[in-house]
Amino acid sequence: MSDRRFTVPDWYAEGFVSPKTWCLAVFLAISLSCSADPTVILPPVPAAWGGLECVGRALDERGYDVQVSSRDASVLSAERRRGRLGGGARREFIQVRRVADKDGVSLRTRVWAVAYYEGFSESLRQNAVVTEASQETLADAQAALEGCRPR
Repeated sequence: MSDRRFTVPDWYAEGFVSPKTWCLAVFLAISLSCSADPTVILPPVPAAWGGLECVGRALDERGYDVQVSSRDASVLSAERRRGRLGGGARREFIQVRRVADKDGVSLRTRVWAVAYYEGFSESLRQNAVVTEASQETLADAQAALEGCRPR
């Protein structure tokens, strides 16, 4: 067994970088190198007229704040209400888009989360890292889509 121990880089030991900045740099480096795009794209689901509104109601019942985009009425965004999962340093999102193509109308869904490094001032919260959504959020999105599938 090796007796190697973690050593602090010389430039850090000399006070060149503050401990908070060093921790943030390590957090961001590890988070960004773990995966290229953690956004989950669910398979398209056929939609009937009113399908997007149905998904919005289902997600609202499951504890999400739901909004229809002000720019595009065919895009619905849902964010898990605060306090239901994790802390203030993590937010979970679902985006559903109604798409009309040659096969008909379908709902296309993206699910992701955003993590912030906790312990820094509010001014550093722009250093958010997109990460994988929880299994609970993925299950909520799938259940809402399946419940609104045309019969």
